Amino acid sequence: MYLVYFKEVFGDRLMVGQRPLKPLIGVRIPVPKPILSIRIICYNNLVMKKPILYAFVATVYIVFIVSVVNFTKYFSLKESILMPMTMLGLFVLSAAIMGFLFLSEPLTLYLDGQKREAFLFFGKIVGFFACFVVLLSILILVF
Repeated sequence: MYLVYFKEVFGDRLMVGQRPLKPLIGVRIPVPKPILSIRIICYNNLVMKKPILYAFVATVYIVFIVSVVNFTKYFSLKESILMPMTMLGLFVLSAAIMGFLFLSEPLTLYLDGQKREAFLFFGKIVGFFACFVVLLSILILVF
């Protein structure tokens, strides 16, 4: 009884107002074509600059973490269960950040079907990062 009353007042899913919904036939909605050429041109201009940027950000992150950990030796820290938990948490956070920096763009390229570019991009990131590590090693030897 209540269901019948509800349908009389509100209608069912095929009612608009008090009249039944009729599908429109022959109506075309124009769908714009994707502008892939502009996206690819903009993307290709940025591709050459990004691998070194990702490697540089990874190097700066490592330098920052080591500086913070090295700075904590000036404070007297108590031995507790929280220290290993904090270090493990920092390790997981670092793995996530490094995974994002090293794999986000190559994985996106790979999933877009650009497999060769993905491997080249990953290789460039690792190569630039290796150059930064060598540079840091030279700085250690000099200073």
